[in-house]
Amino acid sequence: MRKQDIGEASHGRREWIPPWLIVAIVVAGVGLRMWKAWTGHLSPNCDFGIVVLMAKHMAEGLDFPVFFYGQSFMGSFDTAVCAVLCRMFGFSSFMVSLGTALIGALALPLVYLWARDAGSRRAGLMAVLFCMVGSDTNFHYAVSCMAYPSMMVTGLLSVWLAARIATRASQGQPVSLRLYFGLGLAAGIGWWSNQLVIVFLA
Repeated sequence: MRKQDIGEASHGRREWIPPWLIVAIVVAGVGLRMWKAWTGHLSPNCDFGIVVLMAKHMAEGLDFPVFFYGQSFMGSFDTAVCAVLCRMFGFSSFMVSLGTALIGALALPLVYLWARDAGSRRAGLMAVLFCMVGSDTNFHYAVSCMAYPSMMVTGLLSVWLAARIATRASQGQPVSLRLYFGLGLAAGIGWWSNQLVIVFLA
């Protein structure tokens, strides 16, 4: 058997991943982050306290800060999402923690899509499994701590969109303007949220 045939056969085996399994793993990852939002919503961390205070002011219509109170190097995108949840379901520290947790959970499908495009559906599955759990420190920054969740998600989205643009351009395929618009929007929100996103953009 030729190497090409072996490669095609093994690629076919890699692609045999039922879609419901991917969905189930992503849902489990989201559920885990919701649980961490519940267990951490009474955190004494001063950074989380700022998030709660800003979300309360936004939900009540008292203020709409563009940047974090006292920390003008971080934007308020995450807090605005938390404020919307508080407006819809009532203010509580859990709603605030849940808002940032749901933003951070968007990283799971993005990691899957990026790894799938780079390798296969099996690669996407392995990537999501690797990112599904983490240490308490990881969840501290991905669930209830200032602008880090949106920075992580917009950074991953920027890399994935840039990779799709580069792949299509290198293959001589037309590149949709929506991809460029999405890349610019993701990079812009990421830069507003936290300039550490430059690690992804570079």
